[in-house]
Amino acid sequence: MVGNVYPSAIDFTGLIRNNVNNLFYIWDSKKQVGSSLGVYQTFSGTNGFIPTISGGSYSILVANTTIESGQGFFVTGGATPGGGSITLTEAAKISGTNGNLGFRPSATPAKINSRLYNAANDMLDANVVVFDAAYNSSVDENDAVKLGNPGANFAIETDSKLLAIEGRQPATSNDVVQFRIWNLKPQNYGMEFAGSNIITKGLTAVLEDQYLNSSTVINLDNTTRVNFTIDNNAASAAANRFRITFRKARVAVEVKQGYVIAPNPVNNGSMNLQFMNQAAGKYAVHIMSTAGQSVMLHTINHAGGNSNQLLELPATMARGTYQVEIIAPDKTRTVQQLFVNRK
Repeated sequence: MVGNVYPSAIDFTGLIRNNVNNLFYIWDSKKQVGSSLGVYQTFSGTNGFIPTISGGSYSILVANTTIESGQGFFVTGGATPGGGSITLTEAAKISGTNGNLGFRPSATPAKINSRLYNAANDMLDANVVVFDAAYNSSVDENDAVKLGNPGANFAIETDSKLLAIEGRQPATSNDVVQFRIWNLKPQNYGMEFAGSNIITKGLTAVLEDQYLNSSTVINLDNTTRVNFTIDNNAASAAANRFRITFRKARVAVEVKQGYVIAPNPVNNGSMNLQFMNQAAGKYAVHIMSTAGQSVMLHTINHAGGNSNQLLELPATMARGTYQVEIIAPDKTRTVQQLFVNRK
């Protein structure tokens, strides 16, 4: 812990750091989180010094490298064992106040901001994953360790370490962002995932809920909201309940014979099932959850050859991954995967 002993604010980037990581933490006593007052705000060069939690003294839209006069802040040691040092200098002094005098990064990094809300839509905690070839996927000096709050906590877990901000390589198939939650009370919550500038090269990001055994497709170009409940079952508050997995996206392509689901993912509650060179007759379409629960059963009278069948999905069908089983007149079964990203 370091204190700004100067009678003026200082810019963190102007300090002399020896084996000290390019990040700092500030206790924001103005942020109300449920019945708790105050959270740790994390400012990291990996995330362009943008705070992860809105409200209180800072905005998630404004980068900050300012430390006020008399304010204490935390830093962490660098890659070399044995600790480091930080030196306050006259050159680091800046004028002004309010903690909003830092600079904005020159380019928007590829990242996913993950935020936790209560039922009143108050942001409780947040974390960020930044994807760039400059970082590696193991924990190092570019990652910000999570400082636990007295209230609800929402962190990233990598290599058995808890992080508030993680820098890692661009996403590839089967990559996982494992979250860790704790201090959550039985009530309704919401999670928000805001992707920006991510190039996934044919990948789909899916939020997996290991308690409900459900999946939700994450929109990497926008914001996805997922609501969940902590109930009286202890498993609902399991620390490792949620994770994001990157999968190869299914692309609808023209085939000589078979079935094509388009679009996939489904965004507006309507699914097109295209028949390609199929025999005439009655076809049964059975949609099931990944847990095997029946969601929809529909019969189609196909005239033969090619056709497009528009299916309206049930209004109660939540975001997630489903299996579509198509049973032909000759009892041949075909199973395809369906992603639903309902607005």
